[in-house]
Amino acid sequence: MEDKKTAGAVVMTTIILVGFYILVLNNANGTNTDTGGLASGAEQSPRENVVPTLNTSKTIPLTQPGPTVSMRQHKYNNGRYSVQSNFFTPSGNEEFNVTISIEGDAISEVTTTMTSSSDLSRMFQEVRFAPGISGQVVGKDVDDATLIFAVNGASLHSIAFNAALERAKQAAFRSEHNIAYNDA
Repeated sequence: MEDKKTAGAVVMTTIILVGFYILVLNNANGTNTDTGGLASGAEQSPRENVVPTLNTSKTIPLTQPGPTVSMRQHKYNNGRYSVQSNFFTPSGNEEFNVTISIEGDAISEVTTTMTSSSDLSRMFQEVRFAPGISGQVVGKDVDDATLIFAVNGASLHSIAFNAALERAKQAAFRSEHNIAYNDA
């Protein structure tokens, strides 16, 4: 019984190898073994590597380009936002007013004013902080405008500015409730 199984396996292997050999040999010689449904002896055209193409006789018109519209949804409403911030100094509590203009989620202008009874605080505001703040935040994205370092040595003013910036961001934030009102 085992001899019959072995003989059957040898015959099947031989048939497969001969068939494979004929296929490879014919393809290597350029002979086409596929009759394409034609009886043997019928005329065939040589087969080449043909890539099927889609015949589109109709032209589908594309829409004409219109004006370029920015699809970027702004996070903040454009406008001027005036906020007040207070901070404590050795001279006492100081009132610090900041006006921030936002256009396209970037700060376009900033002004600061301060009412103080301290000459030192006024000096830091007028001589150091106010002249230097624009160069630190104007042109920056609103979310990237937080001051990390003191502006011209005015560290308390920088802290107060960051607090005012957060309040201005809250006022300018585009929520579902204020988009329609502010875009009208």
